[in-house]
Amino acid sequence: MADRLRTLCGRMLMVGFRGAEPGDPLLEANLASCRDAGVGAVVLFDRDLASGGEPRSRNIVSPEQSVRLTGRIRDMLGPDVWIAVDQEGGRVARLNETNGHDRGESPQRVGEMTATQREAEWDRQAAQLARAGIDWNLAPGVDLHVSGSGSLIERSGRSFGHDAEAVGSAGACCMRRFARAGVASCLKHFPGHGSAPGDSHDDLLGITVCHTRGEIEAFRIALREPGVRDRAALMTAHLLHRGVDPHWPVSLSPAWHRRIRDELDFDGVILTDALDMGAISRRFETPDAMIHAVNAGADMLLLANNMPDRQAEIDPVDASEHLAKAVRDGVIDGGEDRIEASLRRLDRFRAAFRTGL
Repeated sequence: MADRLRTLCGRMLMVGFRGAEPGDPLLEANLASCRDAGVGAVVLFDRDLASGGEPRSRNIVSPEQSVRLTGRIRDMLGPDVWIAVDQEGGRVARLNETNGHDRGESPQRVGEMTATQREAEWDRQAAQLARAGIDWNLAPGVDLHVSGSGSLIERSGRSFGHDAEAVGSAGACCMRRFARAGVASCLKHFPGHGSAPGDSHDDLLGITVCHTRGEIEAFRIALREPGVRDRAALMTAHLLHRGVDPHWPVSLSPAWHRRIRDELDFDGVILTDALDMGAISRRFETPDAMIHAVNAGADMLLLANNMPDRQAEIDPVDASEHLAKAVRDGVIDGGEDRIEASLRRLDRFRAAFRTGL
């Protein structure tokens, strides 16, 4: 019973790991842990930010090596494991010139393109991920560019623009173009990171005063476009809005998850942003944050294991066993039924994705 429950819980995990080349003892050990935990997804990085000093390469070294790595991941974890990456283009591009790939244009630049140009850009990026064996892009961001906010989104050119209608439509189009190449997508960072002053990698950001109606509207617009809602995933942000929930950041908030389900009429996969980011790790132990996220309503928990504070890292076997114990102890609201509800959403996501957009 315990092993079965641990494996069920493991399917709710998206895990970052170290190692790049098949046969390397570090990679093989990390993949064995992911296999034993039953993880449902892994996430790849170009650099190891937790290495101390100058970041060194982590998972993605070259186009040829990326193919070998993703093949080995599927050999170890099975053909249905999701292999994910952050490939927004511009500043956030795990596939880039340092590892022989094309980082792509920034969202800001794409937002200035014609419809034909942006489709060509997304087709090129999607084909690159597919060649590498990556089938889930943790993009597009539909955060608005809020001028003067001082946000990470504004400073890094990570928004398609200022207008919710244009940004939401661009996000939906991006998802459709990636799906044509067999690559799934994820709308982020709900409820909108564009007005948040600062960087949630470092600490929890308050948006009670600065958050705007248009930021949520961009998500609503993306989800209402044909063929998107039933095949979408949505990532929650580590932001605190005291007007909606005075105690919990969005990623751990039952109130915010209810709004996603009810107001956006969204019954797809909800994925947390990385739970080892400073916004969470400065306030919660990672195992506790996992439980809070599941009780809030998250379907998949992102454990990037790639932040400067390695104290927040967690082994996937430990993570899956911690969730299983919480279920057995009655700490997870709804018990095993709650876990299986998320797994059904993940199964629908996989099945719908295979039909394309």
